[in-house]
Amino acid sequence: GYELVTTTPIGTTSALKSTWDSGITHYAMQNQNKQYRYLINNGSTVGSADVELTDVVEAFRGGDLKHVWELEAYQANNYRFYIKSATGGQPYIGIPIDNTQITLQATKSNYFTFSENGGKLCMKSSSNINYINVYGGQQDKVAGWHDNDAGSQFYLYPIEKKVIEPKFDADIDLKTIDAQTAVVTPVTQINRNDFINVLVTVAYNEYSGKFKFEVNPWTTKDEEITYE
Repeated sequence: GYELVTTTPIGTTSALKSTWDSGITHYAMQNQNKQYRYLINNGSTVGSADVELTDVVEAFRGGDLKHVWELEAYQANNYRFYIKSATGGQPYIGIPIDNTQITLQATKSNYFTFSENGGKLCMKSSSNINYINVYGGQQDKVAGWHDNDAGSQFYLYPIEKKVIEPKFDADIDLKTIDAQTAVVTPVTQINRNDFINVLVTVAYNEYSGKFKFEVNPWTTKDEEITYE
């Protein structure tokens, strides 16, 4: 599962590096031009959506990760990262060409250098001089642009990827199913040479978990045991 770390946005390279060093690699990226749109995975291209942060959180909590982007280090100390979508598939943001919709690609051939402009972050391609830019005249268009103006400026909201391990402490009553009649009855005793098959049914859950089966120690008997 994913959870928003803080509603305070990241707008400096030092804050980005500090967050990265703490183990946070996933972010929602909010553009700072006019509608303050969030970058989204449009399938084969990078798009933007006019939504609120609460909508982004509700979406990824429900399993929709199109607003979530992962930074993969190229040279983290120099604020250089590959940017890829958390949805998988063809995840990496490609080369931003001037005034052309940015595509997503399967391989990581293009990293981005993060820099600051007025307390906001800009992402410049390693392949040319262009930035990731939300076009002012067509806000759903995410293209390359050679200027770090408002369309190229972003706030990043850190998102933590969590693995939650459910814990079940409830006692389970051991029961048996008659193979002929399918009647279920409690197990009151186990005879010599009997064996037990344990059947566990797990319903779908978005979190991964572990199942542990324990058998308590047998009661020690001092008197002699005979078998007839």
